[in-house]
Amino acid sequence: MLKSLLTKLSLSPTGSKAKLVARILEEVSLKELNQYFPERYFGRTVLGQAAIDASPHILYIHQNAGIEDLDIFSLTEQIAAHGGSYRQVLWNYVHQAQIDHTQRRDFGLARNAKLRLSYLLAEENRFVEAIAMLAEVFFSDVNGSTNGFNMDFLAIYAENFFPYDASTITIAPGLPKHLTKWIDQAGISESEAREIMAARMQIQTLPLSVFTPEECIDLVFLTISGEQTRIKQLYIQAETLFLKRYSYELSRG
Repeated sequence: MLKSLLTKLSLSPTGSKAKLVARILEEVSLKELNQYFPERYFGRTVLGQAAIDASPHILYIHQNAGIEDLDIFSLTEQIAAHGGSYRQVLWNYVHQAQIDHTQRRDFGLARNAKLRLSYLLAEENRFVEAIAMLAEVFFSDVNGSTNGFNMDFLAIYAENFFPYDASTITIAPGLPKHLTKWIDQAGISESEAREIMAARMQIQTLPLSVFTPEECIDLVFLTISGEQTRIKQLYIQAETLFLKRYSYELSRG
């Protein structure tokens, strides 16, 4: 970039990077620099690095925006109020948020909090626990409980459950790759991962049941292997059972 700009400006493109930068600063006006470099990148100063070393949560929350309603300032307040490591404060905050979302029947937000908890576990190399937490996310995704879920509106929700090709209750595309990676990093087999996931899914309580834990786990691994035909068959089977199981609730819609 520097050499091509210097050549374009009929300036010598030879020398070290520092000399190229100095040459541009000497020969090119500020107005022209703004045109050539509309995006600015700033180096971290010694004082800045010292501040980050003293408060590592600053860099973490900056790089992981969207953790509930936390930002640099609110996380700093949480750490000051509760003490301990920023990661423990983060865990407690997100875990409590997940509980609060569930109590308010905002199951989609609760699901997102669980996903964040799985990431926190994986970042600490606690991969078996991360897999178990991710299993809760998968189970939520395929069982149709959304924010503000109300069984009175089941007929409306169910319009988008089947068939598979148009379904809103599927395995989120990006998550199976995390599972595959964590299984490898945990050093466990697929069958062991299935057991971990089944144990966690079996204790979940959701207001709606579209897929059993076993079916959900099959869907996850079929998604990983790309077996679309078998996935579609599972959705056809699930629809038949779903219509029987919730015939009364659906008739009210």
